[in-house]
Amino acid sequence: MTEASIENDADPSSPIGTAVFGVMLVTLAIAIFYFSKEIRAFALGESDPGPKALPLICGGLFLFGGLSQLVQAIFVEGLFNAKKFSLTRVSGQFLMTLGILVGYIVSLNLLGYLLSTSLFMLCLLKLFRSRWLEAVVATGVLVSFVYLLFEMVFKVSLPDGILF
Repeated sequence: MTEASIENDADPSSPIGTAVFGVMLVTLAIAIFYFSKEIRAFALGESDPGPKALPLICGGLFLFGGLSQLVQAIFVEGLFNAKKFSLTRVSGQFLMTLGILVGYIVSLNLLGYLLSTSLFMLCLLKLFRSRWLEAVVATGVLVSFVYLLFEMVFKVSLPDGILF
């Protein structure tokens, strides 16, 4: 296998990258469905869907998105084509993404929202081969948007971190 073909296998726009992203979305959806069952239901009126509505809608969207990514990887991009498929590469990207996610969860209370989310996004985007400029701009926009949305609109404080 030449160096160019190895590099193409790791390309996030390859069927492997699409499939890994789909599996991560489906896994996230399952986690959302599982943890949302713990939310106590109460209603403020006849038309109030209750506090479970938003997590279930988000979980459904993640599930739909993940399944559509898997369908695209398998049927449109030919995931199981013998020349393109590498189970080792799929497992490696999945495990690295999972490790980055666990690191993010652990660092959130230590480093706070701004620093840990920025590191999480940069690591994830670089793992999927984004260029540095794209990764930095996307991280800055996302982190700023979520911070302003929660702090200014929802009036909910995000974690500050105990180290800073």
